[in-house]
Parts: sequence; structure tokens; C-alpha cells
Amino acid sequence: MKDALAHFSMLALFLLHTQSILKAQADPDIRELAHLQAMQTRNYSELAFVERQQLENKILHWLVKMVQLKAADTYLILPESYLQIPSALIYQTSEPDEINCVPNADVDYIPDTDLFYAVYYQYYRYLLRFGANTPLPELVFGILAHETNFLWVLGDNGESIGPCQLHVQTAKWLYRNEFKELFSKFFYFDRNGKHHFYTQESMVAFVFEFLLQVKGYRQGREQAAIAAYNGCEIAAPYTQAVIYNTMNYLAYNVAADLLQSKAVPSSSDIRKALLTKLRKHLSLFANSDINFNEIANNYTEYVESQIGRSNNLSNGLNSELQMVNIGRSRGCVFAPKAQTGHPYIIKSENILLFSYFRENTDTVIFFHNALQTKLLNLKPTYTDIEIDSNFIYLYYDKVEGANLRRYFIRTVQEYKAVANTETIQCSKISGKIYIVPGMPVYNQVVSPQTRQSFFISSGQLDPAIRRIRKSSLFDEVK
Repeated sequence: MKDALAHFSMLALFLLHTQSILKAQADPDIRELAHLQAMQTRNYSELAFVERQQLENKILHWLVKMVQLKAADTYLILPESYLQIPSALIYQTSEPDEINCVPNADVDYIPDTDLFYAVYYQYYRYLLRFGANTPLPELVFGILAHETNFLWVLGDNGESIGPCQLHVQTAKWLYRNEFKELFSKFFYFDRNGKHHFYTQESMVAFVFEFLLQVKGYRQGREQAAIAAYNGCEIAAPYTQAVIYNTMNYLAYNVAADLLQSKAVPSSSDIRKALLTKLRKHLSLFANSDINFNEIANNYTEYVESQIGRSNNLSNGLNSELQMVNIGRSRGCVFAPKAQTGHPYIIKSENILLFSYFRENTDTVIFFHNALQTKLLNLKPTYTDIEIDSNFIYLYYDKVEGANLRRYFIRTVQEYKAVANTETIQCSKISGKIYIVPGMPVYNQVVSPQTRQSFFISSGQLDPAIRRIRKSSLFDEVK
């Protein structure tokens, strides 16, 4: 009789749970929110109707799961805005190894919608258990971006798996001690001794659990836990890169919120919102080399450029010069849809111009100069004293007697004439470079701090998830 009552109670609870899920799915407000968050994803306008519906249903699935968490939140731990997920960080990719960077911001778009929402869902789950000691979603993004750019790859000669790069020796250690019961819920070993995550969501949950239960993550120990995650020191490049990523994700989310607001924010409003958000997590960034004001300045400029405030050309045109997304596997930049500007990239100081354009470098340089001449109604000056930063100068130096003479290259014909005989140099250290629509681009336009660990010679896509390796992804980054 007791067994029958227990079975009946379990069945009743299951039916109530199912009923609440169906109610949440039917809630027009939740469905509308899923639609709005789908529309905010970076390339929603490029998706076909069926793809948009699939995206909205996928987001709806996760929002419903979060509603269930809120229903169990008896202590009101979850914030009131828990369903306001910054979906502008999502970029729907068409290739399994595609990476996209946020223009003019040092973060990567997250290519997998389920991965993105799984991080927020697990964050809320652990927030109910660990409160303010729970790692931020942006921190988890910072780790996954630095490890593999969110991709399922095998690293360390096949011994590290998943976006979080769980090493086989760490997995074995977790199975040999008191942690086995806890972590066996997230990954397993096959008959050949290979370890695998059960699902993508279990991989995300593993990161939270590993940081909290094994590495001692809590307020005041954030940096130590991040360093311990990789087995390095706090001052090591790994730790600093993850912290840098985390701060940029926080700043980008603030910027995305500002861009969604009805009122156009002033520069001071933007800076204040950014600094307030970053200083709220001061212990995470303490003693790092990161300059808060510099980040605030960068994202203030980003927000202003997105709302069309900056880039007023001297010829009177008041138009936004649009940034472009560079998908690495696509390797191509497309013309902006709105005919209000010209596509361009921002060259990093640490990356050679040739690394971006390779065999098309000269074409880009002369196109950029010709366009600048038209836009600014100026011509480049060819003297050592007056080099105009609006233009890109190619030149080579030759020793003539006791003197070193500099020769500027002014035309394509001059370039071809000396390309194979002289060491040609370029004046452009960093900054904006206009490019021909459809021109191949071979490098990410992001900070080198986010690119330290991914392009490894042993990298290969994990066959367990049936993804095809694309050779372009593993081209050497010069």
C-alpha cells in the first residue's frame, strides 16, 4: 500500500510539473520574450523563416526551464530580470568551426544558442545553491572563449575534450577520489579509456561544479580559482586572459543593454554604466593589469559608433561607417546592407597587415587610399615628415653612398616592379582600413589576448560530435 501511495505521489508531482511547463510554454509573454531575444541575435535578419522559428523555439525551451527554476526559488535569490538574457552575443553559424568576433569589441560571439542559454541556466541553478559565490556567466564565457572559442575540439594531442578542455588525467583523478559520485554525472569513460561529456549542458555544469567544489571559487578568491583551473599562477597569461575576456563580456552586455534602451544615452551615461558594472565585481579584477577606464572608453566608442554618432566625415556626410563580421571559415567580408558607408576592419597593432590580406594586401592598400582621397577630398603626401595617418604608405629604403634614401610606392605598377627585389614596409601600425566588399580576410580582428591558446598544432575537432574539420580554421596565424 505504501509503495502504491509513493508511486501515486510521484506521478502526481510529475503531472503537476508537466502541467506547469506546458502553461509556461503557452504563456504569451514568454513566447513574445523568446521572439524578441531571437530578433536580438546578431544575424537574425539573415535567417530563413524556418530557421527563425527553430531559433525562437530553442530559446523558448530554455526560458521555460528558467521559469521552472524561478518557481522553486523560495528565498527570492534569482534577480527580477532573470529572463532578460543578453542574446546579442549569439551568432548563428553555418559551419561547425566558424568563429565570429564582435566588431570593435574584444569578445567572440557565441556560435551555439543551446550553449549560450545552458550557461545562463546553469548559472541560475548554482546561484540558488551558492548565492553570490557563483561564477558569473561572463566568466564561464571567458574560459570557454580562451580555451577553444566555444568549439568542441580535442586538444593536448587528443587528451583534452570539449570547449572547457577537460584533460584525461584530471578526469581520472576526479574518478579516483571522493569527487567520483559528484562528477560522474557530467562525464564518463568508454571501454577504451576515453572520457566524454554526456551532453553539452553537462559540460557547462561541470565548469561551474569544478570551479566551486574543486578549485574553491568564491568571492575574494576568483583569480586564484581561475589560475587553479589551468594549474598556473594568478599572474600567468592564462589567468589574465580569462579575466580580460570576462571583463569584456561584462562590458559588452552593458553596451548591448544601452543600445536596446529607448532613450539615446550620452557619453557620460555610457561610461557611468560601464564602470558601475565593472566595479561591482572588483575582486575579480583586482591586481590585474586591466585598465577600467580604457575598457570604458573603448565600449563608450563602441556604443556611440553603433548608434551612428561618430564617424562624421569632413565632407559633410553624417553616416555610420559600418563594421563587418569576419567569419573565419567563410573568410570573406560582405558589403553592408544599408548603403550608408563602406566596410572596414580595425587593424591590431600586433598583427601584420599581410596576415589579414595576404596576396591581396596591395589591392586593399590602394583601394583604401583611393577611397580616402574621395571621402576626405585629400591626397596622400609623400615626404618623411608629413605622413598622413588617413592613408597607408608603402615604401622601401636603399643605401646610396653614405645615405639611406626612402622610396615611396604610389601605384600598383610601382609595387609590382619592386615587390620581388626590395623589402617593402608599411606605415599602418593600427587603426581603420577600408576594404573591398567580398575581399578575403584571414585573421580575426580581436585582441591578441583572446588568441593565445586556440590555434594549437594538435587541435582537431572532436569526432564524438561528428563535426568536420575545416582546414582554414587551423591555418597558422601569422
